[in-house]
Amino acid sequence: MRYAIGEIILVVIGILIALLINNWNDNRKDSIQEKIVLRSLLENLNQSKTQSELLMSEEYALKKRLMWILGLELIENSIESEIIPDSIFKMEVWDLQSDEPKFKAYGNLKNTNKLSLIKNKKLIEKLTDLEFSLNKLNDMLEDR
Repeated sequence: MRYAIGEIILVVIGILIALLINNWNDNRKDSIQEKIVLRSLLENLNQSKTQSELLMSEEYALKKRLMWILGLELIENSIESEIIPDSIFKMEVWDLQSDEPKFKAYGNLKNTNKLSLIKNKKLIEKLTDLEFSLNKLNDMLEDR
């Protein structure tokens, strides 16, 4: 009877050790995956920042041209003319772009349910805020 109880205890200890090793390995894999995800997010955020800066400079230039067309402000070194050709007006008013920065990494994480890989809850909150801001920007661009 003692021998049987000893064997059972050894088997239970072996199973517990195997579970600990398995959990450790799963945590290690999750940590590696989290680093990959965070690197991807950082790269995507840097690309979005660059794209946003370009779009903002284009919007600023468009605003200056529209103000010139409406006669509200003179553009430096512009040709002063009372007549504004239809092609310029069409290009500046009707061909408005509605680009927004692309932030695909976060959307991919949400769609694949991999947001749980990110352990930092504050970072997840910031990403959610960013998504809200991008949706708001998209609505504004569509209304424009």
